[in-house]
Amino acid sequence: MSNYLIGILFTAFYIAYMYFLGGAVVKQDRSYSYQFLIGYMVFSFFVGIGGIIIQVMNLPWRLFAAYLAIVYLGLAIFALTTYIRRHNTGYVRSDRHPFRSQWFIGFTALALTLVMLTTITYLWQNNSLDDGYYLSWVSSVPYNSETGFFTNPSTGFQMTLQGMGAYIFNTIYTEYSVYVYLLHIKTTVFCRFFMSFF
Repeated sequence: MSNYLIGILFTAFYIAYMYFLGGAVVKQDRSYSYQFLIGYMVFSFFVGIGGIIIQVMNLPWRLFAAYLAIVYLGLAIFALTTYIRRHNTGYVRSDRHPFRSQWFIGFTALALTLVMLTTITYLWQNNSLDDGYYLSWVSSVPYNSETGFFTNPSTGFQMTLQGMGAYIFNTIYTEYSVYVYLLHIKTTVFCRFFMSFF
């Protein structure tokens, strides 16, 4: 049960952070979903810039975790200073109640989540192809000290850069590995239940 509680708290933080960041980047009064998407794209861009370099150069996983923390902190400082500067200049959002105008989106998301929960047995039975690959990647990459990012998560053996294919240019699973490692949450619960929203 603690896995679900931790996952709910993290997901709430993740959504709020992306919205907060998007609100700082967007200079005009825009919709809440637009601000969330902009925040997510800006965050993913900065994680990808350094994360791909770290993975291709096969640097230690801890360096990626430290880089992710720097990105979180740096973008939070940027967003906070932007909001303070706007407040000092008198800029205030006109819509004080964001969820009154967005009730249909929330209702639809809740309905789709309930529909997803009706097929929960199929969700947890695992897919042995791609799902097994990324779940193994998220679970094992923090502990691959010898071969690092060039480890085949299915076998545990070292691979070449050519053998990695496009996976080496994808930082989302490595980002998830940081969250799973720091939160001490089960990989399947985190990836399949909470991060399936994104």
